[in-house]
Amino acid sequence: MKFEEFRTKVKEALPEFLPGELSKSVIRDVKADKVQMGELRGIMIIPPRSNMGVNIYLEEAFREHLSGMQFTAIMNRISDTAVGSMGEMEGHDFSFLRDYNLAKGMLTMQAINRDRNEGILKNVPHRIIEDLAIVYRFDLGNGPGGRFSTLITNNLLKAYGITPDQLHADAIEAAQKTMKYSILSMNEVLERIQMETLGHIVEEPIAWNPMHVATTENSCFGAGIIAIPDFLEDAAEKMHGDFYVLPSSIHEIILIPANCGVDASELREMVCDVNTAEVSEEEKLSDNVYFYRAADHSFKIAGE
Repeated sequence: MKFEEFRTKVKEALPEFLPGELSKSVIRDVKADKVQMGELRGIMIIPPRSNMGVNIYLEEAFREHLSGMQFTAIMNRISDTAVGSMGEMEGHDFSFLRDYNLAKGMLTMQAINRDRNEGILKNVPHRIIEDLAIVYRFDLGNGPGGRFSTLITNNLLKAYGITPDQLHADAIEAAQKTMKYSILSMNEVLERIQMETLGHIVEEPIAWNPMHVATTENSCFGAGIIAIPDFLEDAAEKMHGDFYVLPSSIHEIILIPANCGVDASELREMVCDVNTAEVSEEEKLSDNVYFYRAADHSFKIAGE
């Protein structure tokens, strides 16, 4: 079976799996370039009397079907996902996004890999930082299924009538609220974990570790803080000068003082190993290591 045949079969069968009025939803094909994931294909489900739909991407379901999973089990899961997503949508009013002056206070920035997202970058405002790109989103807060955000496209920017430079300036200003960051030593991180899991901090001293973890308060798209000038200056102060930046994921970065006795090649090898073994493709940021020089506020790929 080919993907298009599978998608058609899903569209024809889905109304029988959707409850009540949702069985009368309009179901359309959809294709989208997704950040860090490339082109995805699936369906859009638009409930009766609604002008908003839910996208369900079907590549994973198709692979599971080819691997032998029963079609009924796949359809039940698609239905559950659709119903849950629609329930989350009903609890939110996104009409304020039509007015940029109302929405700009929710601007946030996400760091993504430049080369892996070449297609989507053609359609969204962005800034290049070495092999990374900074894109802009509206942070819409938490929902039952996680944190909501929406990517800002060139078309949306045109509709707002603002320039990319204005968007960036507004995002930097909004970041004071939407991207509050922390820079914690590895000891502080471990102590937090101990408090959460044990309810107390172990008495044994923890060996000193030069690594610091930097991310946002909500730990969502935390690597985007590299676009905030104040963050880099604060980090330099905490690192007592120059430092390396290891891209742990799109959600956090690791900082290491330049005088810690480790060179860039060793750090890069460590990043590559962790990316291969532990980081999912959609959360992987880069295999490179970066160097921030405090004297001239420069941020470059280390060793270049």
